[in-house]
Amino acid sequence: MGLLDRRYMRRDYNYTRSKSDRPPAKRPKSRIKQTYYNLKRWVFRRKHPYSKLRSDELVINLGLAIGLSIILLIILSYSDTLNSIAIWFVELGTVIALILLYFIIKKLYKVFVNLKYGVRGLTNGVKIISIVLLILLSWQIYQNHDDFDSFDSFFNDDFFNTFSIEEITVKTVESTIPQSYLAYERLEECEKRIFDKTNAERKTHGLEELTWDSKIANVAREHSLDMAQNDFFGHENLNGEDPTDRARRHGLNEITLNLNKTISRRSRSYTIGIAENIGKMPTGNVLGIGYVLDDPDSIATAQVQSWMDSPGHRANILNSRYDRLGVGMAYDGVYYISTQNFH
Repeated sequence: MGLLDRRYMRRDYNYTRSKSDRPPAKRPKSRIKQTYYNLKRWVFRRKHPYSKLRSDELVINLGLAIGLSIILLIILSYSDTLNSIAIWFVELGTVIALILLYFIIKKLYKVFVNLKYGVRGLTNGVKIISIVLLILLSWQIYQNHDDFDSFDSFFNDDFFNTFSIEEITVKTVESTIPQSYLAYERLEECEKRIFDKTNAERKTHGLEELTWDSKIANVAREHSLDMAQNDFFGHENLNGEDPTDRARRHGLNEITLNLNKTISRRSRSYTIGIAENIGKMPTGNVLGIGYVLDDPDSIATAQVQSWMDSPGHRANILNSRYDRLGVGMAYDGVYYISTQNFH
């Protein structure tokens, strides 16, 4: 074999060996797999990988905002007393409320900024799931909107009609106030529950139970309706009549009347003629009372408890000189307004 033949054999051998040592070519991915991998990469991608929620700051700022809000509610409940003190022409209660409101907004702003950074650090998948859940929740609330409207219409603006100063009996209330019979029965049930719970308190303290007096109940009911319709809260009505005047107009003549008025669980006492307790009770979470359900028993329990926590009201309820009681209630759309008149 000559030199030229050997050269060709070596070249062929090297070509065959290099071709066999090459890695096999990869098959291109299908369009479906490529779309899946791209979608997976997008779902787990973070737009801002170094942004995160600072939970310690969030808890501190949110706790301060809630605490300041509670203090603001307490200040507003005592606004009548605080506003009696004025610095130049600005009322003290208004100044304190504005200062607290400023700090509450400041803390809530920090909470929202912290949440914003926390959201920026989330993956795209978590964001899209949160948006879908929010849309579903909004849709569910919208679906139940008609139910809420029908419930709110139970106590609409026409619940109380023009107040009449004439004697209000059960029939006159039903004829002059455009409310459903069920609504009136609800208030009447509240009145009976307050009467029963008042007697229960007297019995607990070894006193005789009071008897129901329909004439006194008419006096109390008239005053509650007047306060609800004309948006005031006090023992004197807009005509300047105190409980003694109202009782005399209803044919009751009394010599001594002890007044006890609750505004945000504060009381003041007067000495002028027959005995009267008044109170306003909302539903939901009530400061110092707890959660009040929108049913007669829960409302009556909360109202009597509020009166028993006030020394002046408690004195009227536990006064051994009284033997008759009338209770009247009304509803102004927010508060159940109660009046007790003792005889």
